[in-house]
Amino acid sequence: VALVPATAATAAAAALVPFDPWLRDGLCTVGAGGGAVVWLRFWKCLGTRGYVDSTLSRKLVHCGTGPLFLMAWRFYSDSPSARYLAAAIPVLNIV
Repeated sequence: VALVPATAATAAAAALVPFDPWLRDGLCTVGAGGGAVVWLRFWKCLGTRGYVDSTLSRKLVHCGTGPLFLMAWRFYSDSPSARYLAAAIPVLNIV
């Protein structure tokens, strides 16, 4: 389900943050974490206000969080530490 080929997305990420892989991966982690928080709060707000049934909003959060997280993977570097920073997002979502 890629709208942009992986090589183009990786090249774009490298162009935005061409230097330190730790900084690039850290920014990716912050962006993915921020996106997860916005996604969660959006559906929670719609469920709380009664626009969407709370059960449906919870299911949409669960079904949508994974694919959004997978789309962020391509922006991480090939550094071995990138996998740990990427893994921090689901861990923090659990907490």
